[in-house]
Amino acid sequence: MIEILENEKISKHYESLGLGIPTYIGRFDTISGNDKYLVIVDGKKTILSIYHNRSFDKVNRVYNFLEGLRGTEVRTAFPLAKPSELDGHPTLVIEYVEGVETAPHINSYIQVTEVLARIHEFSRMFLPNASVRHDPRVFLKSLPNKIEDSSLISSEEFDEIINLLYRLSNLRKSLDDYMAKGLIHADPIIGNTITSNEGELFLIDFDNLRQDVLALDLGYLIENCLLINSESDEKDIGILIDSYKQFHNTEGLEVYIAFAMIDKIIYSLFLLFNNPTQENTQKLEKRMNLYRKFKNYIFKVMELNEES
Repeated sequence: MIEILENEKISKHYESLGLGIPTYIGRFDTISGNDKYLVIVDGKKTILSIYHNRSFDKVNRVYNFLEGLRGTEVRTAFPLAKPSELDGHPTLVIEYVEGVETAPHINSYIQVTEVLARIHEFSRMFLPNASVRHDPRVFLKSLPNKIEDSSLISSEEFDEIINLLYRLSNLRKSLDDYMAKGLIHADPIIGNTITSNEGELFLIDFDNLRQDVLALDLGYLIENCLLINSESDEKDIGILIDSYKQFHNTEGLEVYIAFAMIDKIIYSLFLLFNNPTQENTQKLEKRMNLYRKFKNYIFKVMELNEES
């Protein structure tokens, strides 16, 4: 009965947007409390997002950003209507991209790096004076000052990671003023890409769009590459940095890569302490293994940039 009522509301919502009468409505996904539906209208697949934890202003910002990307070479799922409301929640209808999951090998990550760089070219024009807002130290309020040794993370590693977070945050203070800023994707992982039936790479899911230093996007992408590909090493980091520098020849990128690695560990700790599920346990385990593998790289980046 609830599903029927939901479908009736969604059907009327599509009609009010001038998109037609849906012939199929199915729940597609639920991410961070936001519901996504696959809706078919006149034989055409679309995605409806209903945001339960996003303000209308934030959803409108995503819409305006995506509309701006229409004039670029970037491939993504574009909006089909302006943001609206359903039961008091912001909504956005976007295209459905037909294709397959992008294979997570280094060549795919090079492609994503190039797409990201093109987005950043636009992003700087879209919001050239964006202020930096993200600071993972806010998550420390929900973490204990000390922890007991466990199979996931030792008390020594915990202290070391917290110390690195503060050191990297201080480094960012000296670098952020000189780095290009704008709206970043904030989650440019390989799982948020689709290779279309025509072989084009689409970067999708801009729901986490926010103001920050653009280089942090590259950091999140590289962290994901290293996390997914167990054979990856520092050479792959260099390949992706060089790929990005073909578009933006920026110094200091390594600091933001190291920052992204520590940022993700802190967030994984936050998730686990507040919601100790098997999924969150596995996420922290993977990131701690990544940290141990690239610990020397992180410290090398720290030392080189703290000296300069």
